Amino acid sequence: MNTIRLTPVFAISMLVAAMTLLAGGCQSDIATRTYSVNVANESSSPVTVWLTKDGPVWEKGWVSPEDQAIVSRGAGEMISGVVVQPGKTASVGPKTGAFATSSTAVLRVYLGQHNMSDLLAINKGDPDRKDFELDPGRNDFTVAERNGNVYVQRGTTSSGPMNMSSEGSSSTGEQR
Repeated sequence: MNTIRLTPVFAISMLVAAMTLLAGGCQSDIATRTYSVNVANESSSPVTVWLTKDGPVWEKGWVSPEDQAIVSRGAGEMISGVVVQPGKTASVGPKTGAFATSSTAVLRVYLGQHNMSDLLAINKGDPDRKDFELDPGRNDFTVAERNGNVYVQRGTTSSGPMNMSSEGSSSTGEQR
């Protein structure tokens, strides 16, 4: 019968080799991306904006309201998002993060000025929340009103026709 004698040196060597292979495999699935986001509020109502990710890698500064509530239990109703008042523009970036290949940066736009409990109660697909996947680099959005309805549009009104985006994709369309 052949037996393998497991010596401490052999065991450590095998552990290091396995960790190196695993780390190398995981590392190739992670990319660093940088984003800049501008939100111009041309409507008559405030909006709350939040920059997050739709998947791994978890990083401080990229957490969703749901994750923020878990991390900061009992911290009150203050939010990490930004309230953009009518006639104002909010900007962030360049902001860099680590992303798994299946993850993207997401801008959430909530119609109105909200506290943490409000944000947690507004789900994806709700009429008062629009989610936009971001492209690496600069991303501009305009909040505007038309016929009493508030729209979130990809692009800026000052540069001519707007390039609008559907929720969760890069196809053309607008969010209402």
